[in-house]
Amino acid sequence: DAWMAAAAAGGATPLASLDWHSPGHCSFCRYGASGDDSLGCTWGCDAPGAPQVEGVCLSALGVPDVVFDSSGRCVDGISQLDYELARYFQWPDHCVRGSFGARFDARLRVPAGTEVFKLGFENSEDMYSALAGRQGEAAEDGTLDDAVRADEAAFLAERPSLRQRLGERGVRRLFLAGLATDYVVKNTALEALQLAAEGNTALREVVMVNAGSMGVFDAPGDFYGSDAASLSGLAKKAMAEAGARIVMGATVPAALAELCEGTCNDDTDCGAGQVCADIEEGEMWPKCAPASCPVGSVPAVAEQGTSGGLC
Repeated sequence: DAWMAAAAAGGATPLASLDWHSPGHCSFCRYGASGDDSLGCTWGCDAPGAPQVEGVCLSALGVPDVVFDSSGRCVDGISQLDYELARYFQWPDHCVRGSFGARFDARLRVPAGTEVFKLGFENSEDMYSALAGRQGEAAEDGTLDDAVRADEAAFLAERPSLRQRLGERGVRRLFLAGLATDYVVKNTALEALQLAAEGNTALREVVMVNAGSMGVFDAPGDFYGSDAASLSGLAKKAMAEAGARIVMGATVPAALAELCEGTCNDDTDCGAGQVCADIEEGEMWPKCAPASCPVGSVPAVAEQGTSGGLC
């Protein structure tokens, strides 16, 4: 709430995404022909360290169909690869479009003007990055139109994607928070970083807000707040290695101060003996640097506690 409110107040564009699945979507867990749902978690629940999550299937090559029926699994590239590598998860029915479960949590205050993007609307494919989501229409009162059309998937397929809207709006810095760190947050960050690297849009920086994100499979630790070996820890490692910034501040001001440390708008943002230098190649914002002394001048002794460089 605080981040979305700050974005709206600061003139930025709040963005939000949500799953918008059809009934019987390919990501939904289905028990096999035996009808035995007593496992209640994953195939191989008794394996050391296996996640104990009720209603979740771990479908893969070699898992008997009598246990979990994976014939209706998603066929997008990520899902197929995960299936072949025995790491393909399916979930309890969720976010069925038009249902209560497909709405934003009532406690989430979505500012007016927020652009909302719907994911996973194709019955046989899932979406793991918000950039692939398609923009929903707003109702007359400015809220999200949650009506379901007879041709819903075809309608959304023709709507603008978040990837497209980032380019159209000239977004330079993208902040990410939400559920789940080890799935959509991670994949959105990686795709956005690739978009920035292509250089065809204004996007230059991707920032993950740690205090506003939560993983499905996580454990506390000292690696950005996660156990480095948990799925969330591995996701944060992948994001950081790809070039994302991860801010740890618990509040918006604290996180922004952490993110912007050393940057400046003008000389008044810098300490004694420093100036706001020109933007260096590859950087997004100017940074404070020691003031250069004019030719022939003699550097003075810096005052105690300053950066030095006074002329």
